Amino acid sequence: MLGAGIRFVNLPQDFRPSKFTVNGNEASFEGKQKAPTYVLFNNAHDELWGSKYTDQEKRINTWAADDTPQSPFKIDTKEYKISIEIATPNDLKAEDFNINNLDIFAITAPANVKGARTEVHIAGFSPTELGNMQYFRSGNDDSSMANNKYYLSKGNLAWAVVIPAEFA
Repeated sequence: MLGAGIRFVNLPQDFRPSKFTVNGNEASFEGKQKAPTYVLFNNAHDELWGSKYTDQEKRINTWAADDTPQSPFKIDTKEYKISIEIATPNDLKAEDFNINNLDIFAITAPANVKGARTEVHIAGFSPTELGNMQYFRSGNDDSSMANNKYYLSKGNLAWAVVIPAEFA
């Protein structure tokens, strides 16, 4: 499983747009979150390949050394057009929606009866209210809730980064 979500960290918890669509379909934010959060998908393989997915191919946007790529990188991508219409902006500002206030995160394990889902966020962003914190301070993780430091290694390397353009 590999999912992806987006959290709008500068918007209030009770933010309700007059219209919210993802790829033209009506959408709604997750419940039980302090900031408006939307899960784009829960399974990247199904999302990108649909019925063409098989358990034999586990890679996404990569190729093995013995593969012959058809281009400099394997193109497994999908666009998401997120549209939010606000009837009365109240105290919202345009910068509330800029890249520094969008927490795009991966979901690497779903929630189950024993615990919350496992999330990987951009360095500095805390997990969502539905995220699991049991792996903090294990292995090479140097997260510290007391110091508001999340998703960084002991060498201060990030577990996730956002690159707002294509790269090879």
